[in-house]
Amino acid sequence: ALGGLLGLLVPIAIILIRDSLQNALIDRQQIESVTRVPVLGVIGNNNKQTSLVVLQHPKSVISEAFRALRTNMQYINPGSDKKVILVTSSISGEGKTFISTNIASVLALSGKRTVLIGMDLRKPKIFNDFGLTNNVGMSNYLIGKAEKSEIIQHTNYPNLDLIPAGPVPPNPSELVLSERYGALIQWLREEYEFVVIDTPPCTLIADAFEMMRFSDVNYYVMRQNYTRKEMVKIVEGMRLNGQLRNSCIVVNDYKIETAYGYGYGYGYGYGYGYGYGYGYGYGYGYGYGYGYGYGYGYGYGYYEDEGPKRQKAWWKRLLP
Repeated sequence: ALGGLLGLLVPIAIILIRDSLQNALIDRQQIESVTRVPVLGVIGNNNKQTSLVVLQHPKSVISEAFRALRTNMQYINPGSDKKVILVTSSISGEGKTFISTNIASVLALSGKRTVLIGMDLRKPKIFNDFGLTNNVGMSNYLIGKAEKSEIIQHTNYPNLDLIPAGPVPPNPSELVLSERYGALIQWLREEYEFVVIDTPPCTLIADAFEMMRFSDVNYYVMRQNYTRKEMVKIVEGMRLNGQLRNSCIVVNDYKIETAYGYGYGYGYGYGYGYGYGYGYGYGYGYGYGYGYGYGYGYGYGYYEDEGPKRQKAWWKRLLP
């Protein structure tokens, strides 16, 4: 009996020690224990050969997770006047473009007229997923070389339009400060039911903070096994300093097996309340660049079969 008890306790102790030494986030609980910024939802891995999961694989489990996210948005963001959604992250590679694209997609599928804006003027890419061009976009409009009607592109999907970033300008931060940006967002409020803005990482570049002046709610993306634990403390610090207003967190690239049986999976909370002020402040020197690594194996019932998920032996979880 004692041997069996030790056999159970030793691996648990090793796992707990390993978790304490690991610098990247492992589960949702680690976020909620550090910050009062609420977690809106959890999105799993994506092993599809496209970022347009909701549109091209609507019966997949990950698409259902985005639909649950859409449901939670009704509690986080009640009222018809809350229609401008800004999506950002701490550093590149956390999946904010993937999240913003599929949030816009799931809103469009629900019959809401939605426009997705690529506001990462330094690294324009969102147009590629839809097979559209980047010849004319936000950068052209902000310098007065294009009008509103010239930068909006229609996608092949009902209720979903796109405004690409446009050619890379020499002064992106200054363009965001332009009065034309605020005027465009106000006009889009009247033309669309939802405006989803994909921005650069906010701890790298000041642009996202500037754009938060015109958003109703801000979604902060964190990626499991990628986002550093200290980033959660930075987010809480920004909340306390009034730099993040009306914000919530979306956990991306979540692998169920990583939680070591904590039982998280896809859990969603309702009825969050918040109301933070706004301010400026940023500055963390991380490298800039984009990368995605999705892989998912989880499926059941109505959803597309994405393959069985094998549980790792406990000793394999000890390996980095």
